[in-house]
Amino acid sequence: MFINKKIDYQLAWFLRKAANRLSPKNELGEAGYFNVGEETLPKNSKRAAIIYTVAGVEKYVRGINLEKDPFFNKHTMYWESVEMVKILNRCGYIVDCFDDLRPVKIGWEKYNLVIDVSNHLKDCPPIEGQRKIYYSACMHWLTWNRAELERIRMFYERTGIMMPWNRQLPPIISDEYADYVTYFGTDLQKNSFSRKPQKIQINISAVFVPLPHKKDIKRSRNKFLWLGGGGLVHKGLDLTIETFMRLPEAELFIAGNMKNEPRFWQWAEPILKRCRNIHYLGWMDVASPEFNEIAENCIGTVYLSGAEGGPGSVAQILHNGLIPIVTPSALVRAEVLGYKTDDTTDIKIIQTAVESVKILMNTPDKELAEKSDQVRTFARETHTRESYSRSLSDFISQI
Repeated sequence: MFINKKIDYQLAWFLRKAANRLSPKNELGEAGYFNVGEETLPKNSKRAAIIYTVAGVEKYVRGINLEKDPFFNKHTMYWESVEMVKILNRCGYIVDCFDDLRPVKIGWEKYNLVIDVSNHLKDCPPIEGQRKIYYSACMHWLTWNRAELERIRMFYERTGIMMPWNRQLPPIISDEYADYVTYFGTDLQKNSFSRKPQKIQINISAVFVPLPHKKDIKRSRNKFLWLGGGGLVHKGLDLTIETFMRLPEAELFIAGNMKNEPRFWQWAEPILKRCRNIHYLGWMDVASPEFNEIAENCIGTVYLSGAEGGPGSVAQILHNGLIPIVTPSALVRAEVLGYKTDDTTDIKIIQTAVESVKILMNTPDKELAEKSDQVRTFARETHTRESYSRSLSDFISQI
C-alpha cells in the first residue's frame, strides 16, 4: 500500500516547496547554495555537504536578519538548517547545501562530512575518512507509515470517513549507511533505526521563547491546547477531540488548520457546533501575543500522535508550562513530567486520556503550579535555539 513517490509528511514542507521555487538555481538546475563560509576559511578547509531544506539558507546568504523574519516562525527546520551551516563553518568546514526535495547530484568524494535528512546516503560510495550523518526528522519510515495507516483505519471504523494518507514516506534507508543518526525524541525513536550507527540525541528548538509568566492556576486548570500541522488523524487530533467530547467540564483550544483537510473538517465541524467547550482557532503564529495569551491560560496539552520526530509543536508550548498528556509514539521528551497513554487501540487511548485530564484538573493548586513550572524549566533547558546549537556543536566537534 505504500506509495512510490515522495509525499510531504509535514505541512511545513508544502511551504518549503513554495519557498524553494524562488531560490536561485545552481549549474545543475537544482536549488542549492555552495561554498558557504569560503570567504572566511582557508581554501584547503574541510568540506561538508548538507542535504536538507535550503529555504532558510537562501535568506541567510542574502543577509536577512533571521531573528526578525517571521518566516522562521513557521517551522523549526528553517532556523536549524541555517544554524547547522554556521556551526560547520565555526568547526572549519566550507559547506555546500542541497535541497533534499529535488534530485541531487553530488560529487561525494570532495566531502569530509555528509549530513542527509532523506534517503541519499545509499548513493554515497565508501570513502576513507568520510563521516556520514543521517539527520532524522521522524521515526523509521516503516514504523511511521504503518502508524498513519493504522490511525486511518481506526478513524474509518469509528466514523465511516476514509481519510486520504498525507504523511506517507518513501523508503528511507540512510540509517543503514550512516556512521551516526541524530534524533530529537525519546528512546522509542532511537531504537527504531538500524543498530549499526551511533545514535546522538539533539535538542529540538522552539521557534519562540516567551517571557517567564506566573500561571493563574485557578483560571487555567480546566483549559488545554492542541498545536500542530498537517496530518491531523496521524497526529491524533481526532482522538483529542473525542477526549474532550467526553469532558464538557474541560475546554480544548485547537491551533491548527483543520479546513486544509476537508474530510476531517467534514467530521469535526458539526462537533464544534455541538460541543461549546471545544474552540477552533485555526493557524496561529506561535510568536504572536494572541497565541501566547491563550497558551498561558491553559494548563496542559493532549497530543496523541501515532508517530513523530520531536515534535516541535509540543516543544513550543512546553515553554508556556503546559503539562503533556501524550502517547509514547509522540516522542515527547517531557512525557516524564506529565502523563502517558500506553494503550494501542483508539478507544483505550481516548479512555486513558480522559482519565489523565480528570486527574490533572483535580490536582491541588500548589502541586499543579509545581508541575507546570517543572515543564517550563525543562523547556528552557532543552528546547531553545541555544540548547539546539549547543548539542549539535558538541556532536560536530567530537567527530
